[in-house]
Amino acid sequence: MSSICKERLICICNIGDPGIYLLTNAPDDVIAEQLRIIGVKECSGINIVNEYDYIEEQGYVVCDGEHISWKEKDSALLFYQEDYHPGFPYLRIVRLFSNLTGKEEILATNAPDSIIKENMAYINALTERGELIERPYAVIEDTQYIAVALDYSDNIMKDFRSAVEAEFDYSRLTDKECPHSAEDLADNSSVFLVQRKLDDGTTTGSLMQSQELCDYICMDDCHNEEYTIWDITHYGEVYQCHYVGWQPGCLIEVRRDFDQKIVLSLYGEDH
Repeated sequence: MSSICKERLICICNIGDPGIYLLTNAPDDVIAEQLRIIGVKECSGINIVNEYDYIEEQGYVVCDGEHISWKEKDSALLFYQEDYHPGFPYLRIVRLFSNLTGKEEILATNAPDSIIKENMAYINALTERGELIERPYAVIEDTQYIAVALDYSDNIMKDFRSAVEAEFDYSRLTDKECPHSAEDLADNSSVFLVQRKLDDGTTTGSLMQSQELCDYICMDDCHNEEYTIWDITHYGEVYQCHYVGWQPGCLIEVRRDFDQKIVLSLYGEDH
């Protein structure tokens, strides 16, 4: 085994399957490219003589890892055979936990930390508003990453707890990491001055309440106006703001530029 001491154990699988274990010293991008080549060949009906020819052609070693003990298999990197995201191709096991509720969930995902935190912020926002969470991993899935909740009967891992690579605590996210915390939610009672550049090039200003601004932003693809938003809710205070951008469920959010505080958070209508 001294000649392959630099190899690592990986598992190539589809969700719900036990997976194929391999020992290889190939980097993530080479493994991902090999899986892409396999997929192309399978779709084209090409007979696959050597399944891992690309890895070997790049000068790396790949061999059967099924003889490895279960303890070592629990720490194997997971590569999803049918889909992967460039730059982060392998699945990892993460634990989502909240000290507030005492609940936890084990997730197989290839999403980076930032996307996972955005998804948790999305869930927190819906929870705070008492809204039904129909798609708990909407942010992860809508950004084309994979997110699959695992229970302890699934056979991808023998012991999920020992395989966890990262933990995310809902109740310990800072305001910056979780902008939808209870302290930071908008009360949607702000008043805004919206400077609008019309189609003829002229500029005008409109005073808008929160719902009016939400409707205006939601219809942005129809009026195509350039606009600048100012929060003028409090006497003598003027803050430039910005629309955050598209979010799942047609959520419209506006933040103040200088401190990123949410001053509008309402849902628009899909059209």
